[in-house]
Amino acid sequence: MDDPRAVGLIGLAKRAGCLAVGERAVLDRIRSGCAHLVVLAADAGANTKKRTTDKCRSHGVPWVVLQDRYTLGRAVGRGNAVVAAVTERRFAESLLTKLRQHHGGDRFESEAPRVRIRQTTEYVEQGDYHHSQSASGCR
Repeated sequence: MDDPRAVGLIGLAKRAGCLAVGERAVLDRIRSGCAHLVVLAADAGANTKKRTTDKCRSHGVPWVVLQDRYTLGRAVGRGNAVVAAVTERRFAESLLTKLRQHHGGDRFESEAPRVRIRQTTEYVEQGDYHHSQSASGCR
């Protein structure tokens, strides 16, 4: 994710309190229905990747894979971070829009070399990110 606007948007979400960082916090947000987008570092451990992506699949949460933990860490104000979840729908939609613009629209879905998005279920692919997720109790 070398688009500075997208990285800046992740930092803004963190400052606004709309970003959970760390595996345990992210998995809790996914389970509770508060996660609207998960950001996962490409160099995350195999177990972390599997647990996070399996949970995203089972709950219909889209996820983006970044090039490394240091890029995500810089975005959230840490040395490194492996996984984060955007808990506000509009931040998630804005981030996905910026990434699609930067990586060539529809090409972004399957062919972008540094960032890949995985959308799991039909309602997510149709853009309905708030399908069954309520905003209550998500902070």
